[in-house]
Amino acid sequence: MPIATSILGNGYNNWDLSVSRSMNVVKRLVKLGVKPEQLTVAGRGDSAPAAPNDSKANKAKNRRTEAKPSPKTGAIYQIGN
Repeated sequence: MPIATSILGNGYNNWDLSVSRSMNVVKRLVKLGVKPEQLTVAGRGDSAPAAPNDSKANKAKNRRTEAKPSPKTGAIYQIGN
């Protein structure tokens, strides 16, 4: 479950924030019934931006969570707001 953040501050802070966000998603998925052993967490910080950080809109695109189902997982879970 890679997480990326916009490039603000130093790389360590972005990576730390990225891991924190991914852990929160994992905790929510576990509460919804997903087995923890089916989940993997990866923080990417500012190393894998979805868009250049040249505008407010693009920076928002870089504050994201990506979840890819494992071949072992038979269901896809949706997290409500």
